[in-house]
Amino acid sequence: MITRGQPQSLGEAQSIGVANYLDRATFLIAKKQFDAAGRMLREALASEPGAISVHYAYARCLLKAGRWTAARQVADTLLELAPDDVKSLGLMATIILNSRHDATMTEAVTILDEAEAVLSRAVKLDANYAYVKNLIREIRSMRIFMELDRAYRASNRSETPPKPSAGVSSSDLSAYLAWRIRQAKRHDDPFGHCVVSEIFPEDIYRQLLANRPPFELAESVMSKSFYADRRHFPLDHIAAVNPAMAKFWSQIYAAIKSQSVLQAFLDVFEGERFLAIMKNHGVAAIPDVRLLCDVAGFNLGPHKDHYTRLGSIVFNLADSRTPADIGTAIYRRNDGRVYFDNGLHRPFGVYSRHSRVSFVANSALVFLNLGDAYHAVEAIDRPLHRWTLQYSVRIS
Repeated sequence: MITRGQPQSLGEAQSIGVANYLDRATFLIAKKQFDAAGRMLREALASEPGAISVHYAYARCLLKAGRWTAARQVADTLLELAPDDVKSLGLMATIILNSRHDATMTEAVTILDEAEAVLSRAVKLDANYAYVKNLIREIRSMRIFMELDRAYRASNRSETPPKPSAGVSSSDLSAYLAWRIRQAKRHDDPFGHCVVSEIFPEDIYRQLLANRPPFELAESVMSKSFYADRRHFPLDHIAAVNPAMAKFWSQIYAAIKSQSVLQAFLDVFEGERFLAIMKNHGVAAIPDVRLLCDVAGFNLGPHKDHYTRLGSIVFNLADSRTPADIGTAIYRRNDGRVYFDNGLHRPFGVYSRHSRVSFVANSALVFLNLGDAYHAVEAIDRPLHRWTLQYSVRIS
């Protein structure tokens, strides 16, 4: 047990020695050299065991390294030294929330309760601290998603045949997309999804391929993540060099984000029950769409999408040269347990592949991000471009 005595506050100046340790450790953490940073911070604590700033940095280092239990132990000591420090309370709540990486749905409820208790202490000290307010909103989003997931798992699900309906004119793109989605057969093994062929009218699909932007207009989605080899194409970048092309994609986006398509997506999965839950919590289903291109080296380990997403449609923009074996793969978790691991990517070895949706021209994978909605993109090991339109239904 460390004697509290008169510790430094996080805002006080540290000794030159501790400050140097912190600067060097911060540099190493940014480089993801967590072991080296940890050794340096332990050396600093050996010389100044009451240095709050060092305890804070060490807990944060362990958090970033994914060592939740060790981070929690250091944060416990930090709060013994500074029980009324809002920043430290925020870090503790973050560590608790990150422990959900290995938690089942049942265990996650306890984790959220514990994090909320810590945050309630922080709010009493400073109700306007932005980081704490953001964490409280995150927990609210998690609880809403967990309620939606429980509703999905409790429902009686069975595969549905295509729904007969009259055709629509291809001139009304949003109505055509909605019609094609409703025509698809829904599968519920291992989670709600359907595969749609001829999702676009043929003439529109040819225009989609012809209007793929020059690759130099692309931006990385996230440069330091699982998505480092994924590119997207902001409309303002396209407009700067080709206004007509930007207008084309704006019109495509508008059709895909229409209420007609959203309603068709919800109808396929009997989504009115989910809308009722969201309405009760003051949130709604908001569609979004982006043009993406994955390049050689891209892969996504099996995962469920983030808990702020109700579901997605992946429109495959393949041409005659694109191989079919780079489509989205559907996975099962090997241990059969129900985890609250949405947004967390895992090694392939923890899962078994159920099936793979072929990456073929003018097709789409429509799926609900509830239940065991594990999916992946296996490594692209050839020099090629995997073009998709990614439609997301966000809980917002």
